[in-house]
Order: sequence, then structure tokens, then C-alpha cells
Amino acid sequence: MVNNTKNTTVLPADIKKQLRQMIETNAINAYKTRLSEGNFEAAAYIAKEHELTAEQMKAAAVKAYEKCLYEGSFGDAAHIANKYELTKKQMKAAAVKAYETCVSKGKLDDAEKIAKEHELTKKQMKAAAVSAYEKCLYEGYFEHAADIAEYYELGKVLQQAAAVKAYEECLSKGHLRLAADIAEYYELGKDIVDGTNKLLDLLRIN
Repeated sequence: MVNNTKNTTVLPADIKKQLRQMIETNAINAYKTRLSEGNFEAAAYIAKEHELTAEQMKAAAVKAYEKCLYEGSFGDAAHIANKYELTKKQMKAAAVKAYETCVSKGKLDDAEKIAKEHELTKKQMKAAAVSAYEKCLYEGYFEHAADIAEYYELGKVLQQAAAVKAYEECLSKGHLRLAADIAEYYELGKDIVDGTNKLLDLLRIN
């Protein structure tokens, strides 16, 4: 006799939850991407198919708005802002982030266009430049960080503070070689430099 009984594997609840979260995250990202491309029909399909909430769609719209600004697609950004009724506060915050990304990528002309379009203040631009500077350090782009410091006239105090934050970030993520380079390059102290190098040596042994 042939046994036609199917073997059914029951996934643990935590794995099912993780799978649902992954699907939801990817659906939101796909929704954001379609919006930034101006493909609103495809975005609507994704939202309906995956039952995205109004809050999720609004948050994705803000991110898509930011991406459009970074890419210089101001028309698409305006369309998104109108369609999703983004507030001035939301648009300004997205503009600051897009400005920061442009600076960190060396797209200073594009950054200036964003600043002009959204009337960013000098204070907002300076803060974004400091964040971009810190990001460059964390990614190991010391020369580009130096260019940002010179262009925005970041003083030694701001540079050191950013270096400390980048060092801490590298340390927490286990990027010890880069942490050691930051500590040495920005003269964070002999104890810090020696301690980081000792940790590197221990990890090589282990």
C-alpha cells in the first residue's frame, strides 16, 4: 500500500515571526523604491498585496522623498510630497539627510541645490557636514573627510569630537583596524592607540 500522507514540518513561532518581519521589511523597501522611481501604480499594488498600513506608507514616502532629493529628482520629490501630504517638517528633515548624504559622497554641488531648494540654514548645513565627516571617518575615507573639514571650516574641536564618535562606532562593530587608524591619525591618546593595537594582537592570536 502506498502511503500518501504528506510530511508537514511545523516551523517554530519565532521563525514564523522572523519570516513575517522580513517579508514586511522588504515590502516596505520595495514600496519606497517604486515611489522614488515615480511608479505609483506598482507602489499601490505592493501596498495592497502586503497590507501596508497608512503609517508604513507615509514613512516610506518620506524616505522616497529623501532619495529623490539626493538623486536630484526634485519633480518626483514634489509629486510624492503632494500625494502623501508631507509636512514641512518632514520635508525639511528629509532634505537635511539628503544634503548630508550628498556631502559624504562628495556631491557638493547637489548638496547646495538641496540647501537652496529647501532653504536650509547655515546651522543645519554645518550639522549635516559634521555628520558626513564622521561617516567618512567610519568608512575610512580620511582624505575626503579632510576635504569636508576644509570646505565647511570645521574646527579642530568638531573634528576631534567626530573622530571619537567614529572610533567608538568602529570599536562597537568590531572594526578594530579602522578604530586603531582613527585613534592614531587623530591623536586620541597613546593609551587608546596602544590599547586598540593590543586588542588587535590578541584577536590575531585567538
